[in-house]
Amino acid sequence: KESEATLRSLFSAVPVGLVIVRNRVLRSVNDRMCQILGYSSAELIGCQLQRFYENNAEYQRVGQALYDTLRQQPSSYVETRLRRADGVFRDVSLYGASLRPRDPRGGMALAVQDITDQKLAERALRASEQRLRNIAKNIPGVVYQFYARPNGKIGLYYISHRAGELFGINYRATGAFR
Repeated sequence: KESEATLRSLFSAVPVGLVIVRNRVLRSVNDRMCQILGYSSAELIGCQLQRFYENNAEYQRVGQALYDTLRQQPSSYVETRLRRADGVFRDVSLYGASLRPRDPRGGMALAVQDITDQKLAERALRASEQRLRNIAKNIPGVVYQFYARPNGKIGLYYISHRAGELFGINYRATGAFR
């Protein structure tokens, strides 16, 4: 009874969604999983996982990635997008482990982390970097970031491609300080 109470407390306290899945049907969910998907636990228990995916191909890809890995390793990981009750998709990472490693039909425990904000930040960073590269590429000069460390080492963190054209310096900044 004490270990069961401990597990219930852990299930409630963790900041990620936790689910128990058997035959790709939700058997148990914690409150965080309900928040991620926008449903109550009563609405989620007994649901086929397929309903939360963008399409059948993604459902199959994720299932294959999780289950194939678990045949060789104790845990698996995959990223996907899941549909919330309001129809909005959330980027998530899924960490899976077999409940009974020798019996694949024994079910799986999944930790589900909402990584939507992280993915948005990564996309924004890539877009910003691309804009800066385009600006540096199209100005009629050279853009660079120089450093001089207290130990006397000097160098360039960045130098635009035009440096080769104008000064014969490789944009990777090799040989810039000979």
